[in-house]
Amino acid sequence: MLLALAVSANPLSAGTVLFVEVDGTSTIVIRATGASSLVDDSSTTASSGVSLLDLFPSGFFPIIAPFTAGDLAVNGTTYPNVFGNLDPPLSARDLNIASVFQSGPQQFTTTAPAFTGLLDVELFTTNPLPVEGTVGNVIVGDGQDGSGAVIGQFIVVPEPTSLTLLGLTSLLVARRRRSRA
Repeated sequence: MLLALAVSANPLSAGTVLFVEVDGTSTIVIRATGASSLVDDSSTTASSGVSLLDLFPSGFFPIIAPFTAGDLAVNGTTYPNVFGNLDPPLSARDLNIASVFQSGPQQFTTTAPAFTGLLDVELFTTNPLPVEGTVGNVIVGDGQDGSGAVIGQFIVVPEPTSLTLLGLTSLLVARRRRSRA
């Protein structure tokens, strides 16, 4: 709830289609917000997926996610595959999410949620973690296929457990200060 309120106060959040939650280890969670795509687009298939531009602070190994779990989906097709991008025009700071074994169309509309579900991604320990507060574009395709249209933004946030612990710690500190006064 706090996370939703904090993000809704951000003027950039109107087109936020994905939250990227960082837990401080080597795991990130990519979570759908329920927001619609900013544009209608059906220029590619699920095997090309979408790319999160400038997610990482520096480059990384091309295939970065040996372990993923979850149900992040576009129109019912799950996107379990995560790749780094090394092919121009994308860079090694970008992340591609796709369903490489699905050749069906990928359809984004302005009237339905762009994504549903979430995807847990276990990064290699040598990968740089996304930086909290980073906002970037989510585009159609992998840099080679797809229109490259911006369907929305992602925002990197702390994972909910971290927010809960921060809130509890703040309450304990405030309570302790009151009892001393």
